[in-house]
Amino acid sequence: MEIQKYCKEKDLEACSVRLYLQTGVISIVNLYRSPLGNFNHFLKELEILLNFVSKNSMRLIVCGDFNVNFNDDTPHRRSLISLLATFGLHGTVDFPTRIHNKSITTIDNIFVNSIKQKSVSMDQWTLRS
Repeated sequence: MEIQKYCKEKDLEACSVRLYLQTGVISIVNLYRSPLGNFNHFLKELEILLNFVSKNSMRLIVCGDFNVNFNDDTPHRRSLISLLATFGLHGTVDFPTRIHNKSITTIDNIFVNSIKQKSVSMDQWTLRS
């Protein structure tokens, strides 16, 4: 999917794919947010991106390196969780994703808009351009 216009280096770097399956359409967004980026710009553009990507999709998966520690109750975490919840997205990672020296964080996560995700087999894929 063409999403370059929503991306800005360090603030929001992303790629996306839409899968057309017999059971429905799944949109997957993989993103990176640099810890040096502008968090408010990240939230603003992420909301616009998710509005675009979620159109015509039954399921939505957003994954990547958010550089927000989901273990800590911070304003950044609360803002991000709130935004994702407006799209019905819920985090699936509840364990540390980075362990370095004395630091243990969960900055990588996978958000899905359905708790009961069904498995997908390769014979269900249909390629569309």
